[in-house]
Amino acid sequence: MVKKVLVIEDDYQTLQLIEFLLRRAGFEILSASDGEEGIRKLLLKPDLIITDIMLPKLGGLEVIEKIKDNVDTRKIPILILSALGQEEFVSAALKKGADEYIIKPFSTGFLTAEVKRLLGKI
Repeated sequence: MVKKVLVIEDDYQTLQLIEFLLRRAGFEILSASDGEEGIRKLLLKPDLIITDIMLPKLGGLEVIEKIKDNVDTRKIPILILSALGQEEFVSAALKKGADEYIIKPFSTGFLTAEVKRLLGKI
């Protein structure tokens, strides 16, 4: 069964890169360009969520809260992919329930490996 990854990213080029990498690794990709759209796409039952912190309409920290507060989605692993590498952002995301925090710019190999690890494919 092909695993679904929801990518919530407002930068089009970054979104395209992530989609390319993960499709090549055998994943189905769902995408959203803002936090509100990302929350709506939870109805499609992704197996993993990759989100930025700085997003239009609903920020990444709020996205994490909504996912973790919902009994139907709280077990979905969340990987944060953000240029905000300061300790306060990393700490806040992890405290809210994110499983991993990767700082941009990122290694494409590392991102793919972390997605596979979070989904138990390694």
